[in-house]
Amino acid sequence: MAGLGLYLVFGLLDLTVGGRLTSYLLLIRFGAVCPTLLAVFGLSFLRDFFRIGQAGLSVAVLATGFGVVVMTAIMDPPFNSLYYAGIIMVVIFGGSMIRLKFRYSTAIALFLVGSYQVSAIWINPIPRSMLISNNFFLSMATAVGLFSGYFQELYIRRAYAGQKVVEEARLAADAANEAKSAFLATMSHEIRTPLNGVLGMVQAMAREPLPEHQRERLGVIGASGEMLLAILNDMLDLSKIEAGRLELEVVDFDLAALVSEVAAIFEPLAAGKGVAFTVEIAPDATGAYRGDPLRVRQIVHNLVSNAVKFTADGTVQVELGAEGGGVRLVVSDTGIGIAPERIEQLFDKFVQADSSTTRRYGGAGLGLAICRQLCLQMGGEIRAQSDLGRGSRFTVWLPLDAVEAAAQPLLEADEAALPGQGASLRILAAEDNPVNQLVLKTLLGQAGIEPVLVDDGAAAVAAWSGGSWDLILMDAQMPVMDGLAAAREIRRREAESGRAPTPIIALTANAMSHQVEAYLAAGMDSVVAKPIQIAELFEVIAAIAGGGEAGDSKSEKLAV
Repeated sequence: MAGLGLYLVFGLLDLTVGGRLTSYLLLIRFGAVCPTLLAVFGLSFLRDFFRIGQAGLSVAVLATGFGVVVMTAIMDPPFNSLYYAGIIMVVIFGGSMIRLKFRYSTAIALFLVGSYQVSAIWINPIPRSMLISNNFFLSMATAVGLFSGYFQELYIRRAYAGQKVVEEARLAADAANEAKSAFLATMSHEIRTPLNGVLGMVQAMAREPLPEHQRERLGVIGASGEMLLAILNDMLDLSKIEAGRLELEVVDFDLAALVSEVAAIFEPLAAGKGVAFTVEIAPDATGAYRGDPLRVRQIVHNLVSNAVKFTADGTVQVELGAEGGGVRLVVSDTGIGIAPERIEQLFDKFVQADSSTTRRYGGAGLGLAICRQLCLQMGGEIRAQSDLGRGSRFTVWLPLDAVEAAAQPLLEADEAALPGQGASLRILAAEDNPVNQLVLKTLLGQAGIEPVLVDDGAAAVAAWSGGSWDLILMDAQMPVMDGLAAAREIRRREAESGRAPTPIIALTANAMSHQVEAYLAAGMDSVVAKPIQIAELFEVIAAIAGGGEAGDSKSEKLAV
């Protein structure tokens, strides 16, 4: 549009110097060139102009330049030199500002330069000295225009190539993340399934009278299984955090009780090593706080676990107090300590305090990385201070609000209440894995419950149709019909027949957050993750059998 405007303005030059040739000059300008420019300008509003844009712009530049060449051919000296300057403008403008492809701008420039030679040498000859001078400046202008156009095109091509590389990298990263999520979901299921057999039988045997040496061996098996499960859970948590899929729960809970419960887990371990273990809870940190108790517990558990693990003698101290509109947790020890230059690296994933081949301490190096990410997601912070050989001090600040309402009690399974009513419960269990069937039958049998076992979802629907049940334990991944389809079918038939809903508990190794949402959406009432924790299973069964509901908070607690 700017070129069209300039071309119209230069019509004043025709009126000024045209003389007897004015009508011809105006005919070329307004009868041929301007209509061509207007036509291209009109086409530019079409949706598909990008397909013909280069051709249209090339025609516009060529028409503009050739119109000026024709004017130089018919004008008498010295006025034709005025129009010669127009050729220079067209060559520079077309090469540097129109953004024609380099091959198009080169062809147009060569055509215009050649046309000018024909005009200046044969049609309307000009003095030799003027021809040489004009060609010199025209050549320089052509070179400037072409070089400018070339480097602009080079820059655009490189920018496009860079964007393409970035887009391909993004798509590859998305595909890798999807593959990672699928892999983690598969590995979670494949590892949890055998662990369910190991830990389930450990719990069943632990409830029976055993010689002391066998109970000690059983404890080793259970601790090893729990360690493997903890590593798996850490990997899944870190994956959810990195993908931005970790959602925080907001409930009222007793923070001091939570810290005390975690401390009670590790106090015997510390005592067994001869390590003094102390817990100090300031009065201003007691009462109810609002936040995510599961994730706060995870932070406290990881920090205290590390302190006890890395302290061979001396002390481990846990302090809790209110500070700056939130709470401050300090876990300090007199353990091996960390070199100052490695402190920041501790919060990176897979980094360990001792990574040598002779290291004494286990772990995957995920705990502190998860602690930092959880603190950041809650709006808090975590800091570390340490002296090599003298111990470490980890300080966590979380913006938890103190509330007046009564705190939600931390879940505890009432195992004693279940056996008394267990024999009267009719439980249908859908589970295709023989090992898991045995685990389930054994654990429930110890509570006086004899479940009816079926191998797939279709059999579960058929059994439900033929009997009355207090609740259904439903595996998710089964042949013939999976657990979700079975739950949906049962809910559909209940709605059609008016039959009272039978509580359905998902009992599954597929227990990632998006999977838990799918179970609840399919009509299941709660989710218990494998490996089965007997206390958690009895908690949900007791709640349902007692007329309560295993609500969302329980589902969140039981699901990983």
